[in-house]
Amino acid sequence: MRIDSSLPLHIARAYGVTPAKRSAPVAPTAAIAPAQPTGQVAAEPPSENVQRLIAGRVRGPVDFASASTPASPAGAYQLYTRAADKIEATIAVRTGQAIDITG
Repeated sequence: MRIDSSLPLHIARAYGVTPAKRSAPVAPTAAIAPAQPTGQVAAEPPSENVQRLIAGRVRGPVDFASASTPASPAGAYQLYTRAADKIEATIAVRTGQAIDITG
């Protein structure tokens, strides 16, 4: 990767800016061993503050393989033709639904 100055050469000369010198390559270091042995971490229940952030829980297993996408009605025109526009509109709607305006 090469990163140059954004100043054109004639402007850099006018202001007395000198180009940066090339840095010397650095040899890679050996892998560092962890300070403490790693192992299983006991699962802790979420704190009260975290509990307030959780919007909902799924009580059973979810089978995504059987989920199907809803078909659009026959003869309906798509409002957004690009996938990026559809995603942007969906996020805006979801954000509007998630904002608490009642305080």
